[in-house]
Formats: sequence, C-alpha cells, structure tokens
Amino acid sequence: GNLVSATNKSSVSSDPPSQSIQSLYLSGCGITDFPEILRTQHELGFLDISNNKIKGQVPGWLWTLPNLFYVNLSYNTFIGFQRPNKPEPSMGHLLGSNNNFTGKIPSFICELRSLETLDLSDNNFSGLIPRCMGNLKSNLSHLNLRQNNLSGGLPKHIFEILRSLDV
Repeated sequence: GNLVSATNKSSVSSDPPSQSIQSLYLSGCGITDFPEILRTQHELGFLDISNNKIKGQVPGWLWTLPNLFYVNLSYNTFIGFQRPNKPEPSMGHLLGSNNNFTGKIPSFICELRSLETLDLSDNNFSGLIPRCMGNLKSNLSHLNLRQNNLSGGLPKHIFEILRSLDV
C-alpha cells in the first residue's frame, strides 16, 4: 500500500545473489512493470504483486523459479502469459483474477501439478476449458473461472478433491 518507484534498467546477472528474497509483498504499490530482479531469486516462495498497474505479459521465467509456491497477480492489466521452457510443478496457489488475460487458458497451467488454488476469474479467457486440467485432480481444491468467455465441460477427474468451484 505504499507508492514504490522502481526501475528495471539494471542488468540481471546470472550469478546467484548473496541475499535471497523468500517472500515479496508489493500489493497496491503503484508499480507498472514486472520486477525483473525476481528472475534471480531462486528462494522466492511467496509473491504478491496484486493491485498494481502492471501491464503486458507475465514472464515465462517466473514459472521456472524452483521454490515458488504462492503467486498473486490479481488486479493488474496483464494480457497474457509467456510460455515457460519447463515450469516447476511445485506451485500451490495461482491467483490471476481481474486482469485482461485473453485467448485460451494456457496449457502450461496443467503442468503445475501441485496447484491447490487456481483463480483466473474476471478476465477475457475464451474457448474450451483445457482437458488437461484433469491432471490437477490430486491437489486442486479451489477453482474459480467465473466471468470469462469459456465454453465446454470440465474434465471429470477434476472433481476428486475439489472443495470450491465457481464457474
């Protein structure tokens, strides 16, 4: 809730940082660009950059951070996701509601096999709900896809431990 002024002009080094960020909460700070410094934060587990003015695409490298467990991207103006090379399957909570995401739900989400919570509500996703979301059946307990332009049915196996469904 503070006004943060940041720049992404410094180069990102491939050397591991001497100090690693494990949790970063920048909700409501007025930032407009995705923090590039996070690219080297391999210990990052919790990231909240909700309620900002970040535009463009969520970078693909974010999904390759090995310890990332909780990501809140809600209430920004993201339009899409860059495809990661090989996403880490350890992410447990992905909140991306109230953005400007368009097109199909990205298939790499199905590779995040540890997802417990997936909230992509209040966007402009269209097309069929990916059948591969049935791969999330063993952990997914909260799924929110309301207020999109999705069609079709849900994979039948997705209901195995689902506790909350909002479509």
